[in-house]
Amino acid sequence: MNRRNDPRVVWNIKSEEKYNYRFMGNEFVRFSAAMLSTWGSCRVRLVRLLSVAAAVSLFFQRRLLTYAVFLPLFLAVLSCVDIRKEKDMDEKYSWEEGKSCPLGYPIEVYRGGFSNVNGDFVSLYSGITAGTRNWGDGGNGMSHEAKLLPDRLYVQWLSYAEDAIFEVDAALDKEKIASYFRKGIQRRRAEGNLCHEEYTRILAGFAPGAVVVVWVAGPGVQQEIGRYQGYKIEIPQSEIQALDYPDKVLFDSTYRPKVMKDPGIVPLAVQQANAGKAIPYGLWDLYRRRYALKVVFKLQNKAILGDCIILHVNGERNRYFQEWSLQDEKDPEVFYYKVDQDGGYAIPREIIFNWKAKDGRRYHGDFEFLESEIQDAFTAICEQDKDVKLELQVRVNLSNSYASILLQGSNGKEVWLHRHEEATFFKLKD
Repeated sequence: MNRRNDPRVVWNIKSEEKYNYRFMGNEFVRFSAAMLSTWGSCRVRLVRLLSVAAAVSLFFQRRLLTYAVFLPLFLAVLSCVDIRKEKDMDEKYSWEEGKSCPLGYPIEVYRGGFSNVNGDFVSLYSGITAGTRNWGDGGNGMSHEAKLLPDRLYVQWLSYAEDAIFEVDAALDKEKIASYFRKGIQRRRAEGNLCHEEYTRILAGFAPGAVVVVWVAGPGVQQEIGRYQGYKIEIPQSEIQALDYPDKVLFDSTYRPKVMKDPGIVPLAVQQANAGKAIPYGLWDLYRRRYALKVVFKLQNKAILGDCIILHVNGERNRYFQEWSLQDEKDPEVFYYKVDQDGGYAIPREIIFNWKAKDGRRYHGDFEFLESEIQDAFTAICEQDKDVKLELQVRVNLSNSYASILLQGSNGKEVWLHRHEEATFFKLKD
């Protein structure tokens, strides 16, 4: 091919010229072609621009005019990044909304919910969110159809424990949300093989102190998107007077205390434990602290680690599979999962796992930690050494009937966890 007639390159007519325009043109065309191979939606219109620009540059021998030709084209190519990004951000997913509050601290949304710049809105108004669950646990929503992801959270809610109305108006990291939905998660089928699963929920958690946290969730997995700060507000009396029942009852001074005393909303044992105590402001931010934590399982007599779910105090949960497990090179009885979590992990709240013994029998273990004990253990090891690496060892006994837990730090400190909320171990099947 006659390179002078090839519009894909800028030909250097006078090689003795002071400026090598061919180099400039070829480098730009190669750069643009590489970008076009990725941004296919821009290919048609930009190929023509490339051809015209290459041809025009043949007529100009001065640097200023060459820049004038290529600079607009360069900007046009870069604009494709935003076009493709906007296309990804406008993709629809099937998800439902959810709400959460800490155990013993019920809330009720007065108005508001998730929204996006396209005008879509998903309400979080659905009655009392009872404080009967752990932080991050949420009820099912009512809008599981395919829709765009949210980029804003605006909510006014009543905190029954604080007897006050709060408001939050925060921009959400939509790209972070979308990255989880695009990636999806893994789930084990009943047949035993792994399959791809979608994230299905976006939850907002409301804790005392106007602390708001948003998570995305799917089967066995929940990840934090961000933490946001609300502020106390007063609803105008004229607005309250215009309300219909049951919204108006939210502002009845005799109604709010009844909610806090309802055992169906706040369990009686929790009411008694919290009686006379101040609200532990700051606790839910403390939950968010992450540690360089590695969970290992010590199994005896040639047992093999199976699947595992680890729930954390900050509302996150992670699922791991036997296919991801590795054996320690120095000690073949020690197993751990190959994971890559930037920023570390929050303190575990519960570990659910299974394993297979040498004889082929499968066992299940469920260890729910006593919060005060495990919090104290992490503090004892990490308080004076913020960069310490931690290893939480789950040591199953020889009869596969129980496990002991040891928290060990790289600084030489260690704490045995003797107490627990509940521990269940049983044989799954022969």
